[in-house]
Order: sequence, then C-alpha cells, then structure tokens
Amino acid sequence: MNNPLGFIAASLKQAKPTVADIVEHVKLYQESLSNPGNEIKDHAEEIDLNYSLED
Repeated sequence: MNNPLGFIAASLKQAKPTVADIVEHVKLYQESLSNPGNEIKDHAEEIDLNYSLED
C-alpha cells in the first residue's frame, strides 16, 4: 500500500473475476427473462447495458 498505483492495480486484478461473473449472470438473466418490463428496458437503454456487456 506504499505505492498507490500498485494498490489500485492489485485491487483491479482481484475485482476482475467478480465483475466477469456478474456480467455472465446478467447475460443469463437476459436470456431467461422473456418479457422485461418497460422500467427494465428503459434503464438498460439509459446505462447503455449492451455496450457495457460487450466492452
């Protein structure tokens, strides 16, 4: 923790698998949800969910 950049890099390395798991979970949820409500659709567009999942 003496080096802030090293601390950030280590934290990101630890977070990467968790974020990948969450992205995979969201994709599975999208596949199983046949008719999402307007609120879900609007929020997905607002946050540009498809772009975020691809990126």
